[in-house]
Amino acid sequence: MPTPLPASPQLTLIGERINTHRESLRVKVFERDTAAVLEEMRKQQRVNVTHLDVNAGGSPSKESDDLLWILESILPELDAKTGLVLDSTSAECLSRALFRIQGRPGTIINAITNDADKLKAILPLVQQHRTSVVALCGSAKASPRTMEERLSAAEQLHSALSLGGIADEQIYFDPLILPLAHDPQQPSAVLATVRELRRRWPRAHTLVGVSNISFNMPKRSLLNRTFLAMLLASGVDSVLFDPCDAESASTLIAARALLGQDDFLTDYLSHAT
Repeated sequence: MPTPLPASPQLTLIGERINTHRESLRVKVFERDTAAVLEEMRKQQRVNVTHLDVNAGGSPSKESDDLLWILESILPELDAKTGLVLDSTSAECLSRALFRIQGRPGTIINAITNDADKLKAILPLVQQHRTSVVALCGSAKASPRTMEERLSAAEQLHSALSLGGIADEQIYFDPLILPLAHDPQQPSAVLATVRELRRRWPRAHTLVGVSNISFNMPKRSLLNRTFLAMLLASGVDSVLFDPCDAESASTLIAARALLGQDDFLTDYLSHAT
């Protein structure tokens, strides 16, 4: 039985499973297997995600058509309260998807950087469709390594978004996790960045793609769920993760109870009994 995730207005829980970078799903999308895509949606809805991430970038030459086909497949059954995260680096792809979903509440564009061409292409879509946006604390040219690099990128991007009329509440800062296997110092740098982002812009959100930390490592779920608890303790209020991983879901519930985010321990006691 899947573990229902906590229903908290302060926590954005984004399911990551509709992603064609996963080879098994990419094959199903290539075959236009509607049933397979719907099952991925249903599994995540059953555990109460607040948003579904939709990423069709696994086949770049077909990304736009694949993304639209996925949306056509899931929209008839998608709960009206479940937001969509349109995960693409292509402004054309995002534009077509946004026109298809017609101003759906809770929509988030993933993502924008401070690179001039990205701002010019993506910011008008955020403005026109009144979406929220993931603000990457880095650039297209290089991945950030230190807290200082991440915060410098965040400052520049926050300034550009503010000038464009984007409220802090619409911004989801992503400190850009580099895998533990790439650099063992990255987790601590990300945690420090999260704390400082929350201090500087308390009305904005912080979003982390949890599973990035364990790429190319054994026992990935162990690393993911441990880092998830650490992120929550550092102030993260939005996570992109696999909500169907029972151990990660349990960690999320336990961490929120220990952090005083579970009034009367309702979620924890319901889960534990």
